This record gives sequence, structure tokens and C-alpha cells, in this order.
Amino acid sequence: KSQDSLFAMHYDIPKQIHDNLRNLLLTNPGERIGRHDFGAGLREMTMEMISSENFEFSVMTRIKDSVDKYMPFIDLESFSIDDINGVPYETSMSSVKVDVTYNIPKLGIIGKKLQLNLYVAG
Repeated sequence: KSQDSLFAMHYDIPKQIHDNLRNLLLTNPGERIGRHDFGAGLREMTMEMISSENFEFSVMTRIKDSVDKYMPFIDLESFSIDDINGVPYETSMSSVKVDVTYNIPKLGIIGKKLQLNLYVAG
């Protein structure tokens, strides 16, 4: 199918679920009109808690809570957070990579990976 619009359209359910999960995790509560609690709020966490000892636990808790509430058909398998890496062209920014592995049992999808890059001001 041709790409005639600004946004890529999905005609495949697993790809649509993958994008919906990415959008859920990258949305901060309060950004969606009419759904004030939608989103994991991960980007807002990077400003507040990056130096916290509980940062990884807090990230996973927010991911789990959001998925349980808005996408309960997804089973979270694992997650990891890479060390903070400096972005060479912007000295005041760093990034955190969050890798999430998930399953969708009803569709027979096992071990699907999603990577999020969160930027941290420093």
C-alpha cells in the first residue's frame, strides 16, 4: 500500500499494538484530553529521579501500572535500563535507553522488544 499521508498507517495488528504501547509509555499523564491519567510519565521521571537509587524500580512500576490499566492483554516479560550516555552534539543532554520485552499470548506473539530513548537534561 502506498504511503500518501504524513503518518504511517498500519494494516498489521501486532505493529499497531507495538506503536500503541510506545505511545502509552511515552505519554505523560495530563497530555491526553479527556484521559488525564493516561500514560506512564517516563519522560517526566527523567528530570526528577535520574539520580535516585530507585530509578529503575520506579520506571518499571510505572510501565507495569500503565500496561495493566490500558493494555491488559500485554504480558510484560522483562525490562532493562542502559547506563546514561552523553549525547555528543548536545553537551547538556544525556539519554537513557529503556528496553521492554513483552508477549501477547492471544496473538501468539512472544518476546517482542520495544526500545525507548528518554532524554535527560543535566
